[in-house]
Amino acid sequence: MPGSTICNMTTVKIITGFLGAGKTTTLNNILKTIPEERNVAVVVNEFAVIGVDGKMLTQDGVEIKQLSNGCVCCTKKTELRETLRHLMKNYDPELILIETSGVASIEPLLQTVKDVGASFGGIITVVDSKRFADSSGFGKIAKKQIMLSSLVVINKIDLVSDTLLEYLGHSVHRLNPIAKMMLSEQGSLYFSDIDELPSVALPQPRTSAFKTMLGTLFPAWALDDSSKHIKKSGVNSVSYETTQPLDRNKFDKFIDNLPRSIYRAKGFVHFLGDEQPYRFQYASGMIAIEEDETENSQIVLIGKMSFLDRLRWISKLKQLHASDKKADIENAARLLR
Repeated sequence: MPGSTICNMTTVKIITGFLGAGKTTTLNNILKTIPEERNVAVVVNEFAVIGVDGKMLTQDGVEIKQLSNGCVCCTKKTELRETLRHLMKNYDPELILIETSGVASIEPLLQTVKDVGASFGGIITVVDSKRFADSSGFGKIAKKQIMLSSLVVINKIDLVSDTLLEYLGHSVHRLNPIAKMMLSEQGSLYFSDIDELPSVALPQPRTSAFKTMLGTLFPAWALDDSSKHIKKSGVNSVSYETTQPLDRNKFDKFIDNLPRSIYRAKGFVHFLGDEQPYRFQYASGMIAIEEDETENSQIVLIGKMSFLDRLRWISKLKQLHASDKKADIENAARLLR
């Protein structure tokens, strides 16, 4: 990469990847292996209104900020700038990790990094092996993420055959022949894997030098400085929260019948008759569910959907409420009096 290496200033590294690729799991593994003497902060960006991923990240000594309901490259750009400045002023981290939404554009993020006086430490892209194997290939968004990467983490390799994995490796290499490539089963990445990526001083944004560096670092077609990129992608989200318990059977059937247009589902669920709340993650037709402490049910769906589709999904989510049969009988008895 061009530019001078920076030693005594905050470095920002970007962790990206398409919806459900395993970004948060990978980031969590990175945080667990940070040496005690290192001062690191994290910013998590979630596309949906309800923030789920930020609640899953916990690591002593690491300041974590969450930005929800928008993308840090456009609608949340100002908030990201303010958050980075707050972290740099109050915590003086040597490194800030930004986990983007799955549809973030890169140029606005680089401009924000420069605006706050930080250096750029590269892009880590997490790729979902199973989703690639189950589809006709990478969508345009996923291709951009790979082409912009300093490090590509091919994740969920335990879910695909060696033949498909070799094909995936060649596909990634064709898109970005200079990126470092690593294999992972469950986001198994160490802090040392990303710490070795070099930092680069960025020229002033919106100058010819800045554009020249972008042209050297990244393919021109992969850079998009417009907030319209989300609209172009067709990706949207639905967030639903309720204090009422859900029916476990209805929930399981709902998840089993999610169409391929829903790339990602996640959140917290509380079932009738079960005092233990749960956290769930859904991607590539697979769900992982584990115990949690969040009491209210919070469900997020992300995928290709129109405004009308969003209304329909909300209606379907409301139907997951559990029916209290005893209360129903009592209400029916009162109506018959």
